Amino acid sequence: MKKYFKIYNYSSELKAKMTIYNLTGKSNIWWQDIKKVNNIKECYVTWNILEKYFKRKYMAEQYYEEKSKEFYDLKLGT
Repeated sequence: MKKYFKIYNYSSELKAKMTIYNLTGKSNIWWQDIKKVNNIKECYVTWNILEKYFKRKYMAEQYYEEKSKEFYDLKLGT
């Protein structure tokens, strides 16, 4: 979605609504649970709020640590 948003100048609220609308499967179930647990009203969700929750769930610190290690371990080829 971020690539798409770079092309179009949507408001933060519209970005969040479009992203939420496109959630499917486990990510949609996760979002429904997050809304209930945190008493979130979807009409007030902005892109920054949604992105914060999404990163917390799907982009855990371990992911970044693994990528850092992978980058550090790269060796130049021929």
